[in-house]
Amino acid sequence: MAPLSVRRAVPKSAQLLSRLPIRRANLPATLILTPALALTQSLLGPPRWNILQSLIVLSATNLPFLPLLRPFLLPLCSTWIYALLSRLFAPAHARSLRFWKRVIPIYAAYKKTQISLSLQNASPHTRTKRWNKRHLWGAEKVYNLCVELRGFYLKDGQFLGARTDLVPMAWCDSLRRLQDRVPPVPFSQIQATIRQSYNVNNLTQIFKSLNHTPLASATIAQVHRGQMPDGTPIVLKTQYKDQQHLCDMDLLNLKRLANFLQKHDMSFFDMHSVVTEFETQIPAEFDFVREAELMTIIRQNLTAAGIFDVIVPTVIPGLVSKRALTMTYVDGCRPDNTVAMNLWGVKPNLVLKAVGKAFGQMLLVDGLAHCDPHLGNLIIMRDGRVALIDFGQAKHIPEQLRTKLCAFYLALNSKNNLFILKTFSELGIELDIRPEDIDDKFIQMIPHYANGMLDTAPLPPEIEINPFSSESPLKQVPIKKFNPDLFMVLRTMGLLRSLTETLNVETIDCWMSTIFKPYAMRGIRRSGPTLSEKRKRSRTIRSALTKGVSSPFYTLDAEPSEFCALA
Repeated sequence: MAPLSVRRAVPKSAQLLSRLPIRRANLPATLILTPALALTQSLLGPPRWNILQSLIVLSATNLPFLPLLRPFLLPLCSTWIYALLSRLFAPAHARSLRFWKRVIPIYAAYKKTQISLSLQNASPHTRTKRWNKRHLWGAEKVYNLCVELRGFYLKDGQFLGARTDLVPMAWCDSLRRLQDRVPPVPFSQIQATIRQSYNVNNLTQIFKSLNHTPLASATIAQVHRGQMPDGTPIVLKTQYKDQQHLCDMDLLNLKRLANFLQKHDMSFFDMHSVVTEFETQIPAEFDFVREAELMTIIRQNLTAAGIFDVIVPTVIPGLVSKRALTMTYVDGCRPDNTVAMNLWGVKPNLVLKAVGKAFGQMLLVDGLAHCDPHLGNLIIMRDGRVALIDFGQAKHIPEQLRTKLCAFYLALNSKNNLFILKTFSELGIELDIRPEDIDDKFIQMIPHYANGMLDTAPLPPEIEINPFSSESPLKQVPIKKFNPDLFMVLRTMGLLRSLTETLNVETIDCWMSTIFKPYAMRGIRRSGPTLSEKRKRSRTIRSALTKGVSSPFYTLDAEPSEFCALA
């Protein structure tokens, strides 16, 4: 039977045909057009259907002014019909059209504001007012784009929402909602994925209870709270349907946008390398078995290093599949919930130091790090500990890059500008400057350049790393080439800078470079495990998690206070 929306549309389509000059001899055409128009109405929706209906009637009449209108009616009708056919037979192409349809007006509006202000002799107050108005408008447009299209655009929106140093504050305020408050999908869709992933007919075969209202909804997955049969509180992370296919299409569109912006507006930054790293990293985020494995390894590494102020969720063995992942749960709040933190007596500087120690160990010693520490992925517990969650973007740092990062952070602490310049360039960041142009002014600027990209220390008022600012070092000395392996480290440090600003802690002992110093000294003396050792450990843990057997590297030893909420 035809869908209800189509069946309701058929009588209205017949009414439309009765208004057209179709003779009785054309009855077969009427029988064919009626269901076709009904389908068109159900897909277009009321507003566009009403306009299209009027255009069809007008184009079929013989009013004297219609010859003037028909050249405009045909392209308009053709555009809608093309969009309709694309949604039916070429959804990937239709999705690309929807993306560009939203992006082009945003870009055009910003260029219009930029050009008009450059032609006017406006006061600073007027310029600021105009830009603030444009940013508020643009923020809502970009938020709507991310929510309506979902897919990889949500991940991009999350990243931008945490980067107050890269995008306007209006954008951050709007896009921050994407970190754990994405509009959820119905539980019926999630339930089908859970049953298929765990090979059960009824969820009561596994769980004592499972809340149908999501605890959080994010880029590629939704999280529901529940209980195991023994009463253990858990969270279940389940992927949305077809999200991997959507993200693959979205990456292609974003690559085209990045190439366009780099050519016309952002030639000072190697955006191509950034998108290339995303292409490598994002597909791995859809493998929850890999995520469970890396969570377990990082949890063991932090425990072995004596870092107990930052905890990692405990995976429930046997309840791990590619699209569903079950782990323990704990109550807590986000780092931007200052009311709860004050009520519990949690000190922001101690939170920041704990997070810094964990990331110093991960990045500089272990060479395996969580690379998505936005505010929605950090849970502040009542006793002041921090739960680190969502390991979809955990990354292995190549051994050579890890040791170079150690040297770089030791150079930052030495305050030796030449040493900083040398170690900064050895990371794989090639600046667009000739050797003969390197003068004292450039050498004095390098610490600010390095700090803005890979540290959290406050920048001088006259320095902005924001690539759109005329005062940005990126405009004075563009980045010619960027090491793709470094991008996830750059992303991590940018998000840690956002955390520092949220907690409003600026003392030197809470700068990441300061906290990282002992870990850099430890890491530069340490040789990491060989590739064969890494693979052996990975196989053992993966087997333990997917089959539910004991492992020399893994035990289900979490206390109730260590239960962690996943967002």
